[in-house]
Amino acid sequence: MKGNILICTFFSFSDALMQAYVLPYLKYIEKYNPQADIYLVSLEKQEKKIKKQKVKEDLQKRQLKNTHPILLNYHSNKILFACSFIWQVCRLFTLILRKKIRVIHSWCLPPCLYALPLSYLTRTSLIIDSCEPHADSMVDAQTWNTSALRYKIMHFIEKKSIDRAEKLILCVNAMQDYISKILKVDISNKLVVTKPACVDLKQFQPLNPKSSLIQKFDLNQKIVMVYAGKLGGLYYEHEVFELLKAAQEHWKDRFVALLLTHYEKADQQFKKYALNSNQIYFNPVPYKEVVNHLNLADFALNPTRKVLGRRYGAPIKNAEYFACGLPIVIADSIADDSSIVKNENAGAIWNLNQPAIQTIQKIDAYLSKETKDARRARIREIAKTHKGFELADQAYQKIYS
Repeated sequence: MKGNILICTFFSFSDALMQAYVLPYLKYIEKYNPQADIYLVSLEKQEKKIKKQKVKEDLQKRQLKNTHPILLNYHSNKILFACSFIWQVCRLFTLILRKKIRVIHSWCLPPCLYALPLSYLTRTSLIIDSCEPHADSMVDAQTWNTSALRYKIMHFIEKKSIDRAEKLILCVNAMQDYISKILKVDISNKLVVTKPACVDLKQFQPLNPKSSLIQKFDLNQKIVMVYAGKLGGLYYEHEVFELLKAAQEHWKDRFVALLLTHYEKADQQFKKYALNSNQIYFNPVPYKEVVNHLNLADFALNPTRKVLGRRYGAPIKNAEYFACGLPIVIADSIADDSSIVKNENAGAIWNLNQPAIQTIQKIDAYLSKETKDARRARIREIAKTHKGFELADQAYQKIYS
């Protein structure tokens, strides 16, 4: 595919999703477009603003020689967002013409707010990457409702963008059913490939736990659960505290939970569920430190809600868990990962219709069946098979060849 490429994202450059879910894949887009200049758009939130020079240095460290950053300002205020949206579309329109961009590559569906009108205005090819529902997922999370204007706009944009796109990169094959049955878009004449959330197996791997962290959290002879993500919205919240309560009752003072996130309602929930706060740590860490904290754990939690939209997504945290050899406690029907957990004996399915203690008993029995080293080595092989970047390489070769 000839011509330069505009990659549209809705992430700030320093966001964990940009670092884990976008940047590692750019080398493959460069690989199959060796003559192209690639312009990477990020939406910079005020609290995460970063200097352009620092972004350039990061891209150079990743050996992304042909990728150039375009930093746009993000405004949480609806009026400011609407005003800036018009200006930003004009700016990108000019960039497309000036830089002779021939392909707009939208990372997920929300950036199609920009990508779709730009594709029409400039008669540029549209590719949608990591194509999964957004509007319906926000309804499932009870953040939006179906009568809200933003839901109607986003649902319209999703439908029109998929219809407009020449090529689609799905997270799971089942997304084709959603597109045809829910959005009612015919994609039989499009190039469609599947790319899971992949993981850097060199960055995330089983390591000896750092003694300083073991001492900090008092982890000697403890059963440790880790979770790298947030609570609420698309993720269970109160149910997580019910699970923590059951774990404390089952393992007593042998249990420790490391939740790598900031959570303002922690003290409130500790009181509500009568939890021992000395065994539960809310400890947000920089993305580069996540792997060291994962390696402290015996098992990991993914509290993604069992809702329609999550069936078609790609939770990057599961790939990172598998790469570190961690079994996962997860609800059923979450992307393809719940099936991997069941079919490859890689953890326990969290049945929300049963008392939380049953899930804790299930993972306890699971952990006792083999040594920690044997389990870590076996589960890491699952990451190599199902989450390796070779799968991404194959997907982008098909898209850009």
